[in-house]
Amino acid sequence: MPNKALLRIALGIGIVFMPASAATITGLFNSGVDNSSVVLADGSADNHYILIVNPNGFAPISSTVVNHNTFPFPPWLADSNTSKWVGPIADESGGNVAPGNYTYELTFTCADSITGTCASTNLSGNWTSDNIGTILHNGSSSGVGGSPDMSLSMFTAFSISGLSVGTNTLDFIVNNAGSTNTPTGLRVEVGVAATGVPEPGTMMLGALGLLTVGLLRRRRS
Repeated sequence: MPNKALLRIALGIGIVFMPASAATITGLFNSGVDNSSVVLADGSADNHYILIVNPNGFAPISSTVVNHNTFPFPPWLADSNTSKWVGPIADESGGNVAPGNYTYELTFTCADSITGTCASTNLSGNWTSDNIGTILHNGSSSGVGGSPDMSLSMFTAFSISGLSVGTNTLDFIVNNAGSTNTPTGLRVEVGVAATGVPEPGTMMLGALGLLTVGLLRRRRS
């Protein structure tokens, strides 16, 4: 009977030790795609990346897919079938782009069924911008920033941790240095899947479960 009791405890704790399921995240999109993640045509409005700060005109306003068949392509990284560059206007070859800081905001939702799952979820992706850029998560620094020599012809990886349950925002602040007629834009690819990890309390219970199983085997031997 004692062995059976220990077995019940081990099984119960073992069930608790099952890894926490990943949070459910909705609203994450690459730049320059529609609600089905299909790339948009040049000049289309990107309703996911909203210009909440726009030195070039009104704000908030949807960003615009930049024309890819003229300057600044190259040196900008070529568009693909998964993402495209967005900016304040479509045709940046002839200027009319004001200097200053442009802020593109992406809003998404994190939902979980286990308390703390969002907080232990990491979000990762790739990005590039013209010019230097910084990423804020929920209005605070995420620790992700570019550098003066951030390449326009390749992506740079980024990672965001500690998501909040409910609404989250990513603000991509892109500086357009220099005078008018200098192109500016943003390119982002962010995964819709995030990785959940067991909570510390869950890990502690798991350790107790393994200890119980060990004691049970020792008793039997």
